Amino acid sequence: MSKEIFEYKTIESSDREEFDKIITTMINQGWKVNSGHNIDGKYSQSLSYSYKEDDENVEFYENGFVKEQKRGGRKYEIREFYQNGNVKRIRNYKCSSGWWDKRHGKWIEYYENGKIRIDTFFSNDCLKKHLMICSEDGKSILQSDNINLKRKSSTEKINISDDDDTINNYGYIVYTLNDIDYQGDLFFINGQYYKGVDSELLNKIFTELIRREKQSKLTRLVIMDDRMIQERERSYSNEIIYRGQYTHLIPEFGFIKYILPILYIELNKTYSGYEVEIISFGDSKRFSTSKFLLEIESGRIRVIPKIVEFYHSDSIVLKYENYFRDDQKEKYSFLLNKKFYEKKYDNVFNVGGDLTFFFKNEPFLLFKDLLLCSPRIDSYIIDNYVIDWNLFNVNN
Repeated sequence: MSKEIFEYKTIESSDREEFDKIITTMINQGWKVNSGHNIDGKYSQSLSYSYKEDDENVEFYENGFVKEQKRGGRKYEIREFYQNGNVKRIRNYKCSSGWWDKRHGKWIEYYENGKIRIDTFFSNDCLKKHLMICSEDGKSILQSDNINLKRKSSTEKINISDDDDTINNYGYIVYTLNDIDYQGDLFFINGQYYKGVDSELLNKIFTELIRREKQSKLTRLVIMDDRMIQERERSYSNEIIYRGQYTHLIPEFGFIKYILPILYIELNKTYSGYEVEIISFGDSKRFSTSKFLLEIESGRIRVIPKIVEFYHSDSIVLKYENYFRDDQKEKYSFLLNKKFYEKKYDNVFNVGGDLTFFFKNEPFLLFKDLLLCSPRIDSYIIDNYVIDWNLFNVNN
């Protein structure tokens, strides 16, 4: 029979509002009221806290508030509290025969002001059902009502196949940035394998989006980089919320970590093919926006750059617009999934395009016909042709 342990605490205060707040917080944490009385104009209250030695561990702050409590057996819950008494984390686990217990059940984390930071549910260590991640002022960052992540093998480098629409298996997600919602099917890439977004990956993504458009399915993707790669075990797992450097460690201080999308991709049908918009993110900011035209040639995808914009602190700093005639298309575009013996085009972007620099969202420098070579005061020279450029007047 497990031993019952008792903790005792007496709270005294001359401020009735403060006194009531402390007592209410302690009662909510599981303390029981014993007796109360006034001493020399002070409010006083004795309380006790009891727990079973075998199935519950409890830590307290010096002020009597609970710091951490663990309840349960093979399935157990851990609650952590801030020093002001507000809930910090609620985590549920089930015992496992492996090196660490699995996250299983409700998983909620709060800011110190009481607002929710993370609210989700785990099943056998994988995110399921719902996901909500919010900022300290209560605004949504990531939200999904049908999240469904699972363990993957290292041989499946991306979650797209030719015969199965596997993107939907991960759920529909909404990423909110600067009050703009980027929403679509959740998609993971193995960033360590791809070393960025290369032509092989783009070909697979564009192919999948075109297939989905033909089937009248959703053609928007929210893409995350899979950080939980375990080279030693030759496997990785799709994760959004993770627990420090290793998956089995909970950081003693600070917040549980999570990752944010790196790309948003949207495909739309046009009269001659398709238009794709790709938005990249970094450090919780929009980094770039790119638009491409896609045309199908003998079963392969020709990519025609259209517009590329770069941002700093959400202000545009650089913009490229590609201009060319139809008879120049082959030279200033490229085919995805090229064979090794085929010629690779060096000029992906047409030198006939415009490159514009911005200051405070206003253009201040424009290069006509793009690439800079042998600059002069008001022009530069490419292959003996003089190309004019303009400098705009901008205050300050």
